[in-house]
Order: sequence, then C-alpha cells, then structure tokens
Amino acid sequence: PDDSKKGSFQVYDSGCRGLVFIGIRHEIDPVPFVHRVMDLMRTTEEPPKVKWPRETVIERIVPVQRTCAATVAKLVDTIKPMIEEHLSEQKEPTTWGIVTHHRNNPEINRKTVIDSVAALVPAKHPVNLSNPAVTVIIEVIKSTICITLTPDFQLLSKYNPSVYLQPPKADQTE
Repeated sequence: PDDSKKGSFQVYDSGCRGLVFIGIRHEIDPVPFVHRVMDLMRTTEEPPKVKWPRETVIERIVPVQRTCAATVAKLVDTIKPMIEEHLSEQKEPTTWGIVTHHRNNPEINRKTVIDSVAALVPAKHPVNLSNPAVTVIIEVIKSTICITLTPDFQLLSKYNPSVYLQPPKADQTE
C-alpha cells in the first residue's frame, strides 16, 4: 500500500495502559517538533493556532529520538553517538542531567542505567539535576528503551502541557 496516503502520524500500541506512542512518518527531529507544538499551545494569538483544552488528560508529550532493546549494553551502544554529538563536541562545559522512568520492566536497574550513561559523558561537563542545559531522558518501557537528549526540559515544564499552559505566576518582588 501507498504510505503517502496514510497521513503524517502513526499510532503504536505501547503495551502499557495509558501510554500511547505517536510516530511521525517524516524524517524530522522530534525535539524541535515537540517544542514547537508546546509553544503553539501557549500562544496568545487570537484565534489561537492550536486549540488545546486547558484541562487535559495528557500528562506528557515526550519526544523520542532513538529506541533500543531494554538492555544496558544496547542502551550504551545507542546513546554513545548521541552524547558525542551533543556533549563531546562542546568546547565549553555544559550542564547536564538524567531523567529516567521505568514501566513494566523489573530487569533493568535504574542505578545501573544512570551510571552507564554518566560514564559516557566527558568529565568537563558538570551535572546539574535541577536545571541542566541538556537533559538525557531515558524511558524504559517493557522491552524497549526510549532515549532523548533535549535542551529546555525544565523550561517546558518537563513536557507536561497542563503545567506548561498555566499562566505564569506574578513576580512576588514587585
């Protein structure tokens, strides 16, 4: 069948209740795509470019750049070139942090995942878990690991649309 007539998106069953994957049929980087979607949701233009309900059942919209089998060896093989691209080539020290989530996989140890990824990051880059310049997101879901390296994770409310869409709090110092 002709895939060009099926639309731009494909829905995949994750095998976990309440978790949906939406694949993009075009060769684009999902990080800037999701950043743009989040920004369009927040726009104050009238009429808004994207209508997004203020009360939503979507907890997160996480871009996924790479996937691999849920083993530490496969994770290291998959994430090593990503870290080299995002951090090893940086001349100046860049803060970074790791965010991990596990669903339906008791075999992968969270500490082992964090230690394995941290060992790949050059020592000149300091860890900052509260507001890193680059966040490594590792989602272990059943037999798959989803990997993303992204800037602005905290700025985009950890990709949580409900929190991101709340009006900014007034500065208390004024």
